[in-house]
Amino acid sequence: MKRIVPLIAAIMLVSSCSSFLNHYGDRKVAAIGRDVLYESDVVKLLPENVSSEDSAKMVRRYVDTWAMSKLMLLKAGKELSKSDRNVDAQIEDYRRNLLGFRYEKAYIEANLDTVVTDAEIGKYYQDHSANYVFPYSIVKARVARVSPKSPYYEMILGDFDAVEKDDVSRLEKICYDSAERYTDFGGKWIPVSTLAKEIDEDLLTCESEIAHKSLFEKKDETTSYLVFVTEYVAPDELSPVEYNWDNIKETIINKRKQDLLAKMEQELLEDALVNKTLKIYEYDE
Repeated sequence: MKRIVPLIAAIMLVSSCSSFLNHYGDRKVAAIGRDVLYESDVVKLLPENVSSEDSAKMVRRYVDTWAMSKLMLLKAGKELSKSDRNVDAQIEDYRRNLLGFRYEKAYIEANLDTVVTDAEIGKYYQDHSANYVFPYSIVKARVARVSPKSPYYEMILGDFDAVEKDDVSRLEKICYDSAERYTDFGGKWIPVSTLAKEIDEDLLTCESEIAHKSLFEKKDETTSYLVFVTEYVAPDELSPVEYNWDNIKETIINKRKQDLLAKMEQELLEDALVNKTLKIYEYDE
């Protein structure tokens, strides 16, 4: 077993030399009343290859945390009233909630259909289109960061608004080989904030640039950011279904979860009434 040599001095503050070993041979680290923290309890928490100094600090923090929890419990036992010390009802309530949650989780895992078709997503998008209008631009774009001193700078700049497949493939090869950074964001729709962050620009300036032109450059003496917006949806216009695809899918699945839970609860009540597990008493006024 790994020994905590640097801790010996710290241990001496809370445990005397005469009681340092118990009859099982395990070292005592700290004690509060009858509660004892042993070296074996602490060692298993230490990661491998930690320096002696860091090891001692980690153990000291753990000992302090352990001691504080025990001391708080002792203080509460002395200072709180009998009613305040009685937590049986809260513990039982927590137990019921935890078991109920675990049953719901198991029920959902066993019964939830997580397959969402394209048609379902499309219908939800059409039925709830107002939810997918945003106060910011949505774009598909490509960005390259290139040194103006690069021998390929002019070539990249001249071809950066390419749209034909072969021309785009050639441009991407040049960018991947010579640009400091190149991305097309996986060909996906992105919010303008993502584009602004990529080119280290403030949001309003970026919005203004893409609203007036599809190709623009942000340049200083050492760096040039080239931006080409291939597709654009202006603020307050309906965003594309593709942009909202994952969100819509998650929304549909969450709705199914809620419906399943409602169905489960209704079945539990009905079964309990039929089996007379649940009895509801009615009285005439």
